[in-house]
Amino acid sequence: MSCRPRYYIMLIQNSTGTLALMPALNLLVQPGRTQPWLRAPIISALAKLPLREHGVQHAIEFVLSVHPSSAGYNISANVGKGAGISHEALNAASRLLSSPPGGMTAEKWFSGIAPQLFALLDGEGEPEMDRAAAFIIGFGILGRKQYGAPGSSRL
Repeated sequence: MSCRPRYYIMLIQNSTGTLALMPALNLLVQPGRTQPWLRAPIISALAKLPLREHGVQHAIEFVLSVHPSSAGYNISANVGKGAGISHEALNAASRLLSSPPGGMTAEKWFSGIAPQLFALLDGEGEPEMDRAAAFIIGFGILGRKQYGAPGSSRL
C-alpha cells in the first residue's frame, strides 16, 4: 500500500506546474490534513520542487506570497518599487533553499539549485529575484559553516 501513494503523488507532480503544486502540497502537509502515512511522501515531493525548472524562483515567490511580513506580496505588482521583499521573508526563503531535503546529499541539492540561483543572480528572473538569489547564496549557503563559510572543508 505504501507504494501506491508515492505513485499517485509522482503522477500528480509530473503533470502539474510547480507554482500550482507548492500551495497544494503545503496545505496537505499541515497537521490533520492527511493521514500520517501519506504525509511523508508529500513532504518529500514538496521538498524537491525547487529542483524543477524555475523551481528556485517559484519557491522564493511562494515563500514571499505566504510569509506574514509580505502581506500577500505580488511580485508583478512590485516591479520597480525597490524594497518589496522584507528581510524576514528573505530569511525564510534562504532557510528553505539552503537546507538539503532529507535523504539527499548537500552536493546533489546544491548542484541542482546552483544553476538556477546563478541565473537569477544574472537577472534572468522576475524583478528582485537577483537580490533574493544573492541573499540566499551569500547568507544562506556560503554563510553557513557546514556548507561554505570561509575555512570550512565541507563541499
